[in-house]
Amino acid sequence: ISLIVALTNDHAVEGILSSYLALPTEEYRGILANQLKDFQDRAQRIRRIELVGLDGRIIASSDPGRENIDVSTDAAVTDGRTRLAVALKKDGNDARRFVLSAPIMVEGKPAAIAVIDGESAEITDVTRDYLGLGETGETLLLGELPGGAVASLAPSRFNADAAFSAIAGSDPRAMTVARSLKEDIQADADAAALDYRGAAVIAASRRISEAGWATLVKIDKQEVLRSLGPIAEKITEYAILLILLSVSISII
Repeated sequence: ISLIVALTNDHAVEGILSSYLALPTEEYRGILANQLKDFQDRAQRIRRIELVGLDGRIIASSDPGRENIDVSTDAAVTDGRTRLAVALKKDGNDARRFVLSAPIMVEGKPAAIAVIDGESAEITDVTRDYLGLGETGETLLLGELPGGAVASLAPSRFNADAAFSAIAGSDPRAMTVARSLKEDIQADADAAALDYRGAAVIAASRRISEAGWATLVKIDKQEVLRSLGPIAEKITEYAILLILLSVSISII
């Protein structure tokens, strides 16, 4: 997201784009393509970066040979005309990827759409990090599929096929997931929710407002209570010791 924000606010790109729109020569197109390649080199696993004209045709691309292709019906282009848009998708080979798009302004008016296409692992790697989450904890990346169905946007710890899998709105397990897209959830041991396995979990979430997504971190309530067992025993031992000491002191 920071990459497309930098691209759409880059004065050099804006200036060259303005020159191209005033005089659409191959020279200006080539300069724009080089600028896009420079931005692509700033991040890993970016497939390509493109500038799309308001007519829906590609002006310049970091992937040579895609100029003038009509992409006007692509969701990234239509969504990116007026706002920053983010989507996770599957291509024809069932490979998962993300697409970012946003308008580029020239003299305060939309002049083109910037589109960044990359591997979804660039975003979803966070869901594969279980450090500090015990045996049952995990992070879910959540969003909405076309039509509004709530879905996991990445594989989960216990379901490698969870990516892009919708959770039925009538399913009680969807309640916490759907709520996390509307508001941040604070962890509450007294209000454990059900996860996609039907297990009672303690969960907390944070929204990613720029993308319309949310991250939901959860861990089985049973594991939390089990881990508190030894701590509770120690607290009890210290309490008994303090009582004995106080009794001893009072006797003395």
